[in-house]
Amino acid sequence: MILRQIYQKNLKKYPQNQIEIKEIIKEVFDLNELQFWTRNTQSIKSDSSKYRKLLRMIQKVKIGVPLDYILGYKYFNGEKFLINKNVLIPREDTEILLNKVIDILKTNISFKVLEIGTGSGILPISILKSVKLTNPIEACDISKKALYLAKKNRKKHKISKEKLIFKQCDLFPKKNKDVYDLIFSNPPYISEDDYWSLDNKIINYEPRQALCGGKRGDEIIKRIIKESFHKLRIGGHLLIEIAYNQQYLINELKKIGFTHTKCHLDNNSIPRVISGIKK
Repeated sequence: MILRQIYQKNLKKYPQNQIEIKEIIKEVFDLNELQFWTRNTQSIKSDSSKYRKLLRMIQKVKIGVPLDYILGYKYFNGEKFLINKNVLIPREDTEILLNKVIDILKTNISFKVLEIGTGSGILPISILKSVKLTNPIEACDISKKALYLAKKNRKKHKISKEKLIFKQCDLFPKKNKDVYDLIFSNPPYISEDDYWSLDNKIINYEPRQALCGGKRGDEIIKRIIKESFHKLRIGGHLLIEIAYNQQYLINELKKIGFTHTKCHLDNNSIPRVISGIKK
């Protein structure tokens, strides 16, 4: 059987999964987009390890596993990151938060930085590949399994342990009296009601703990705002990704004493990030 026949056969069986089938074939046989169309006449033995691997991966598509989990990686901000079922699949929307943090750090390379809820570690790794900071970034997560993957991504991207320090904790490092110049987070912010209206692929496969922010969805964000105020130096920055309907959380920033508060919109003019500076 040749590759073209394998593609056409599976496309006929699963017409709604055209993209997934093509990307899996490219991954298994190490083909880029051009090679997929120009080298699809190569012969594949049905008892080969690659063919068996292909069938296993397509079977996962059939039962609804997201493509990125099947492949085991996701591109974010132009870089390839390892992912698995213990972490969220990175979304392009989060590049808004990333770019806002990078913009601040480019002119403040000595800032001491803390990330709350690092997941797969994509944000601090992306920052350190963009800005040469003189102090390490500390990145926290409550999930031991997520941090294990984050460390693998740190190694994959050749970031030293001294430059990126991972810590397991609930929001802030315990027994830590350090103060920071910048704290940022992409926390769980989806409400219980909104969670159950998400796509089944998200509900069935992505970690709920990393999605749900409580009954209303804003409970964890409010904790971060309150506790960050005491963890920031005067003039320190706080940036948090929010849900499309949580722009009102700017009032929480103002109430506790943050100034220069702002809601940053994504490319579709949807509220995506709130920020403030400790006065």
